[in-house]
Amino acid sequence: MYSLIIVDLVIFNAILYLSTAVIYFYKRRVIDIGFILLSIYSFVAIMAIPCHYFLNVLWQRNITLFPFLYLYIVLLLFFRAYLLPTDELCLRIKERNLNKLKLLAVIYIMSSVVVVILLLPQVFTNIVSGAWNEVRENLYEEGVSIPYYSPIDFLMMNFTNYSSSFMILLFFYFLAYQKVSKTFLFYFGLSILTTRFSLALFMSSRGLLVEFILSIIVCFYLFKAKFTNSLLRHIKLLFGVLLFLILLYSFSVTASRFGDETDKLPEEYSQNISLVDYFGQSFLVFNSGVYPMHTYANGKYMLKYLYSIAGEDTSIEQNVLGASYGTGFFTFVGALYIDFGPFFTILCALLFPLFLKKRVTKRVIYLEDMYLYFFFLNLMLMGVFVIGSGVILSIIFAFIMYAYLRCAFYPKKITNVICN
Repeated sequence: MYSLIIVDLVIFNAILYLSTAVIYFYKRRVIDIGFILLSIYSFVAIMAIPCHYFLNVLWQRNITLFPFLYLYIVLLLFFRAYLLPTDELCLRIKERNLNKLKLLAVIYIMSSVVVVILLLPQVFTNIVSGAWNEVRENLYEEGVSIPYYSPIDFLMMNFTNYSSSFMILLFFYFLAYQKVSKTFLFYFGLSILTTRFSLALFMSSRGLLVEFILSIIVCFYLFKAKFTNSLLRHIKLLFGVLLFLILLYSFSVTASRFGDETDKLPEEYSQNISLVDYFGQSFLVFNSGVYPMHTYANGKYMLKYLYSIAGEDTSIEQNVLGASYGTGFFTFVGALYIDFGPFFTILCALLFPLFLKKRVTKRVIYLEDMYLYFFFLNLMLMGVFVIGSGVILSIIFAFIMYAYLRCAFYPKKITNVICN
């Protein structure tokens, strides 16, 4: 009876998100950024139903109503900046002299070549062995250790990693305005693609490619109004091929990484259950493992690297905090909640969208404004699952890139404000 009540609550939660997405689409009658965002959260809420049903033989969760309601309200507050009409934002982007932007792309292309060469031996070994589960376990035990042989290699690896979302946006910007050669565009796109796939294969990661495909979808809809019909057809064809390759890889990793974890499940479920768990656990873990916390980490999760630089201990003892999320997903709201508790999380949800809305409600939008808008949208899209510990480094890089673009294009007006 108790299990049925939990399932009813999980179904109620799914209906809440699904009805919000349907109402949004009914009012707008267009597929845009807001609809994509609501649809992804609705999908995860729906996947929570079979996730609970199948996996309750492995663990029991104390699911209650109020954590679902809290999470729903906070998410909608965060989403406000993306529930605006966004299908014509690209028409208000001010065109720039492309030389400085092309310079960034060239640096990325050169860096990606170095990174792929460094990763290639281990990537080849992983593909030949197919032991994705062993690869991932080694990474959990030893941490991510990408080989490099000089400080320049190290800088290039970090640049390709932290600039990836900007480069995807820049690629679509070039594609939309068609002011760079097709050859340059081809090599730029190839460098983005090979770097993302190489990192995913190196780490046996599905999340990197999920993030990659979501970034492409979002950029497509951000710039769709600038694309010709012929270009739209080519983009859709290439996207279909890319999606097929990513799904093929994901199923391969799933079969290897999670085969042993489903032995307690009925045989007919064991092949697919890890995908159900991957896509459906975050709302459940937030509800039962994060929301009951009575003490908070004071930034040790999201600000992990700043604590490390200061020489502070970054370990988080979940039992001391009253948490039990393990290594599971718990949404980006869960990350804020773990660090700062319920009230600061709500305060962020109230104030931060105002900053984002200001980026895109101006008469003229600049590329750097669109980048911040896109960057935090990416965090929210992947934040339906979780955001990584130490995400502050990615956020700092995003603002550095924003400042660089401001200084590069408005040196007289902005230098004194930002660069000094």
